[in-house]
Amino acid sequence: MERLVLTVSLALSMAAFGQSPSPCERPCPHRNVKLLSVLAGVITFEMVAARYDRNETEKGLKLGVAYEGNTWLLGTNHPSWAQLFHRDLIEAGLSASPAFLLWFFHKKAAYLSTSMAPVGMGFGHIEGGNQWKTLIAESETKQ
Repeated sequence: MERLVLTVSLALSMAAFGQSPSPCERPCPHRNVKLLSVLAGVITFEMVAARYDRNETEKGLKLGVAYEGNTWLLGTNHPSWAQLFHRDLIEAGLSASPAFLLWFFHKKAAYLSTSMAPVGMGFGHIEGGNQWKTLIAESETKQ
């Protein structure tokens, strides 16, 4: 599923450099399809950061260092890798949806500001992964 998300992000960025799908012969002057490459890039960054966080979370849970603090949509504080992936996929979709809708309705300034929401999510994942890495290192030094 993660490969599908990365493939779709890559396809969006590749489509951003092509012509816009319009019934006329030339690209639509009102919708800049190249702007979608911004959204594809930030979603890719968020998904890569989420993968780092998931991997570190899985290592920490296997070692029994701590429990998952963000249990939104998980139902447990000891989730599997797949449960974490599905939650992260939903979070990425929810954070990118406003930007896509603003792009669709030709609101460039609002689009550019809201398209940075996945970047914030990505930094949150990096911070979470680093916290797990610190906990794992501390538990290894105690042993």
